[in-house]
Amino acid sequence: MSARVFTAVICKEDDLYVAECPQVGTASQGRTIEEAIANLKEATELYLEEFPLPDTPPPLLTTFEVAVCAQAAPDLGPAGDSRTGTSGIRAGTPARKPRRPEKADPQRRNRLRCAFA
Repeated sequence: MSARVFTAVICKEDDLYVAECPQVGTASQGRTIEEAIANLKEATELYLEEFPLPDTPPPLLTTFEVAVCAQAAPDLGPAGDSRTGTSGIRAGTPARKPRRPEKADPQRRNRLRCAFA
């Protein structure tokens, strides 16, 4: 039996720490960082007993920075507020992606035209 070194990525979610091993795809959690890592180690060992990985070089880990241009949206008030003339959209509501136009179908276009005429 040989020992291998893996990477653990740990994130805090609510009152738990979630640990993930990106090389294997295993994940676990714990109330402390140490507990999350111990649980991840156990989960990874059990996984590798059934699904051994080929020997591969360790991954290159780095960090990178992204410029985030977040602007605060004004609070538009409650939905349908006639005093402010708002449409009910509140600050922080994600914008919907525009629907992709479907391919032109002349028969469908004619049916729609007749239905809404």
